[in-house]
Amino acid sequence: MSAEDVTEEYVDLEAQRDSLSNQLTQYNRLLSRGQNVTEILVVQKEIERVQLELDRIFGRMKYLDNRIMLSTISVSLSEPLQVETPEGYSIPGVISEGIAGFVDTVVWLFIAILTLLPVLILAGAGYWVYQRRVKNRQG
Repeated sequence: MSAEDVTEEYVDLEAQRDSLSNQLTQYNRLLSRGQNVTEILVVQKEIERVQLELDRIFGRMKYLDNRIMLSTISVSLSEPLQVETPEGYSIPGVISEGIAGFVDTVVWLFIAILTLLPVLILAGAGYWVYQRRVKNRQG
């Protein structure tokens, strides 16, 4: 969703418009009091400049007014991703998982025994030697 707030710009334009309108009034008073052609030409040039700036401000304000009247709000919606719901338990599935778990345990125990077998053989041999020495000393 996107939006543009033009309130601040519009308020600034209103302030500029009011200021320039006051300037225009002052210049018109000076024009009516003009004494010679040079003064009148200088004041007239300033009046044209202020009037041009006022026209620019009125045009921008009109543009903003039209945008405000025709403004639309766009909202984009999207569906959330589908989440798979787990299926319920089934007897064949539970039995299959149980057998797979049992096989994994047996394989793990077999590997553990094979890994520890050399250590157990050495420990058993050491214990046997120790027992023989103890019996030989006693007997």
